[in-house]
Amino acid sequence: YWSDIEDRISVRAAQLVRELEQKTNGNGLSPEDTYVIAIGKCMEEYSKYYYKGRSYVFKDGQPVNIEEALNGDEERGIDGIGGIVDQLVEEAEGRMWPAGLDPVSRFYLVNFLGQSDVPYDRLHRRLRHNAQITLEELERQQLVEQSGGKVKVLTEKERSEYLMSIYNAEQPEQVKLNLDLPESNALTYIDKLHLLVSMEQQGVNTGGLREEYGRDNTFTALVARIVQYLDPKAKSYRRYQTLMTLLQGQTTINYEP
Repeated sequence: YWSDIEDRISVRAAQLVRELEQKTNGNGLSPEDTYVIAIGKCMEEYSKYYYKGRSYVFKDGQPVNIEEALNGDEERGIDGIGGIVDQLVEEAEGRMWPAGLDPVSRFYLVNFLGQSDVPYDRLHRRLRHNAQITLEELERQQLVEQSGGKVKVLTEKERSEYLMSIYNAEQPEQVKLNLDLPESNALTYIDKLHLLVSMEQQGVNTGGLREEYGRDNTFTALVARIVQYLDPKAKSYRRYQTLMTLLQGQTTINYEP
């Protein structure tokens, strides 16, 4: 029965992802590589019951074919090996980042960091694992925008106007009238990071803001982890490396009160 195979595959996939995670310590093996390796090993379990073009794995009296076993079938209630493995890989990726992150920032880091766009199908699969996050919410926060069959990841510069509107709304001493502000006026961790970077790009002195955010251990740990994660050849690597250096040296700098 598929339920028996599914249970064994879930256990096997969890073991494989954990082993690969421990071997690489979060470095050297991309999530895509982990996904492919685990998929191959887990399909071996299904193939034990597939012979001469026929599946001998059944659900509700009907055979589960290769396509259903790999990609699932919502109507039949089959998650699929791909979905099982992908969720485990996503959870493993999430463990790479500081524990105190908000859900949106963690989702961004796992799925969008270092990417200019992502396939819609992959994002849709990941969103199924995260009921509290929707594509509409990601678009509202101007983290992404749909473009054809892909989802474009917006840059810090492209988000700057949105981020400044939230930042201004957080300042109690400033009265804002007739402004079309976002529904939520709380900056997430990824918002704070992008705000600092975009302001630096515009030549704004961010010393005071950097000092404020730098008091948050989760924020400083996040910046350090991003520098460790990104390819040094990536365009954004140097910006985050500079920010990390400034944050680390912050205790030796005196700022105006």
